[in-house]
Order: sequence, then C-alpha cells, then structure tokens
Amino acid sequence: MDNLIVIFISAILVEALVEYVKLIKDKPILLVTVVIGIGIAFIFNATIFNNLGFEIDKIIDVVLTGIIISRGSNYTYDIIGKMTAK
Repeated sequence: MDNLIVIFISAILVEALVEYVKLIKDKPILLVTVVIGIGIAFIFNATIFNNLGFEIDKIIDVVLTGIIISRGSNYTYDIIGKMTAK
C-alpha cells in the first residue's frame, strides 16, 4: 500500500513540476507560490515521504512537500475561479 501512495504522490509532484516549467514564463507569480509552499513546509516541518516511512533527506523531503503544497494552492485557485466565473 505504501508503494501505491508514493507512486500517487510522486505523480502529483511530477505533474506540478511539469506545469510550473510550462507556465513560469507566462505567469511568474507561480514562482511565488512555489516559494510560499516550500516556506510553509519548512515552518510546519512537513515531510510527506518520511512520514510514509521512506528514508530520504529531510531537507529534500520538505522541499518536495512544499512543491506539492504549492500545487494544491493552484488547484484551489482554479476551482474557485471556475465557481465564480460567469
């Protein structure tokens, strides 16, 4: 089960990184969301992979977790935008 969770989380991470690379030129504000997401992960000491029992460097885990957090903010923004659009 843990392997499936890691695959799922890794897929989200890859999707986030690909989207950021594609969109960063058009929307530089996305870089700010990445920095904020990583900052929040550091503040709360958030580690996804280590909490699942996988041994990876803590700093790398926090950075990857921050990227996932920042991508979640974009999903939330998109959903709110679709709900409020006319």
